[in-house]
Amino acid sequence: MTGSGEDELLDVLEEAIAAAVLAESADRPGLFRFAHALVNYTLYERLGPTRRARLHRRVAEALERICADDPGPRLGELAHHRANAGTGGEKAVEYACRAGARALDELAPDEALRWFARAEELSRGGGEPGTRADILIGVGEAQRQVGDSAYRETLLEACRVASALGDGDRLARAALANNRGFASSYGEVDDERVAALDAALAAVGDRDPARRARLLSLLALELNFSGDLDRRLAAVDEAIAVARRAGDARALAYVLEHSMSAAWIPEMAEKRRQWALELVALADRLDDPALRGLAMIADGSTALETAEGERSERALSRARALADELGQPALRWSAMHYHGARLALSGRLDEAEAVAQAAAQVGLDSGQPDAFMMYGAQISLLRAWQGRGDEIIELLKQAADDNPGLPAFRAGVANVLGLLGCAEEARPMVELALEQRFEMPRDQVWLSAVAIWAEAAADAGVRAAAPRLYELLEPYADLVVWAGGIAYGSAAYYLARLADLLGDHAAADNHFSRSIEVNESLCSPPCIARTEARWGEALLRRGDRARATSLLERAAKRAGACGAGVFERRARELLGAAV
Repeated sequence: MTGSGEDELLDVLEEAIAAAVLAESADRPGLFRFAHALVNYTLYERLGPTRRARLHRRVAEALERICADDPGPRLGELAHHRANAGTGGEKAVEYACRAGARALDELAPDEALRWFARAEELSRGGGEPGTRADILIGVGEAQRQVGDSAYRETLLEACRVASALGDGDRLARAALANNRGFASSYGEVDDERVAALDAALAAVGDRDPARRARLLSLLALELNFSGDLDRRLAAVDEAIAVARRAGDARALAYVLEHSMSAAWIPEMAEKRRQWALELVALADRLDDPALRGLAMIADGSTALETAEGERSERALSRARALADELGQPALRWSAMHYHGARLALSGRLDEAEAVAQAAAQVGLDSGQPDAFMMYGAQISLLRAWQGRGDEIIELLKQAADDNPGLPAFRAGVANVLGLLGCAEEARPMVELALEQRFEMPRDQVWLSAVAIWAEAAADAGVRAAAPRLYELLEPYADLVVWAGGIAYGSAAYYLARLADLLGDHAAADNHFSRSIEVNESLCSPPCIARTEARWGEALLRRGDRARATSLLERAAKRAGACGAGVFERRARELLGAAV
């Protein structure tokens, strides 16, 4: 850089060492550092702007001669000098963008955000429109990873810029970056994101199968709460088929991950379980920490749904640890509320509440649009099980009004009213839903909504609702009712309540027995206690006091041990009546 010979330069450096301005490395010959950062700062600030910029340019040119086309780990150093060389230009913007992309690859989104912001500053008032799209995509990706909710609008703007340029590649990149790993918001459809994905699919066509597969799976994911099941499943099927033909392991992994939620309906439970196992293997093979966290969530979720208790516990705990280690807010929020749901199911209600509160804070801080809704749903279940339903009934009513796309909230209101002994208030709600034949969108909360309506109908004594609800639930008797944030236990329990309401005692007993088996597989004391209490209640009405008393005593003891006060209180009341 100086044009000096080595001996001449070394003389100058040794003089600086003698003056305690520099220090020489003992381990790496040829490496010198300023003795103190203050020396560096003082000398730098004494330079005039023109000389300073000239020196930055000379350093950058020297680095370019040394590094040629591959700066490697010196990319950030080179980008720094080019950015401060005073000449700006496309080269400075290019290096800043490359440094930002490298920071993203190294899971350093804060650093990436600084580099892309610098690129934006350097290109202000000029530069290629395509470069502007690249900068917006980088900024949006970094914003998403640090938990800045502005990423959505940043990436939509990138889509608009790319679309105006007719640049399908950049449009697809922007559309793919604009997602948090699951639907944009529970119970709603983000029409702008869907439009961007449709435009990207049209632009990509069949030229890039791996990218097309990812776009299709993300479109299916965004349509999760649209009510258009046929379109959603068609997109899933095409996405998986295209990804397999493309032979791109990373694309297939993300397609499978998106498809898990897009196809979250009970008849697809076994298929999703197979996808989850494949996704875990792919994530291990690709050694992608974020993908591994999503894979653990998928594995734990499907294991819970199919009553594999130990596997679900292990996977969801692992997902939580991975997400905390990685630090990406959206992934942390998702892993935390899944883990919290598992804790509640296991009867660790106080721990579940603490995790729900922590998850809500992470979600709110990172701008997750459904953070408060998820927190409200989890706390409502905990309070209902704790026997404190009176504390949350108004909150639940408000949540039902605020989330019309999630019918399970309306069912939850009726259910909690039943637990509170307010059957007269719950009955008209059940009857209104019956008039609509319990028609609800086929999405990931459908089975939960049907099950909760079944419990509400049984508590309110709406016998006319039982045949329709039984018809809807019966094919899924061996599954666990689970919607991603709340787990309600064995589906067989709800069938038992309906069969009892219909007076079919044999079917009720079979379902109650099956419910206990499934909930034991889940290691779920609250759900076992609930089943024992309701079965004991049914047996009391039939006059079978001996069996009823045994079940109710077990229910009271089990529920008391895990803090499920509503089931303990009910069991003890019934035991008192049986004396």
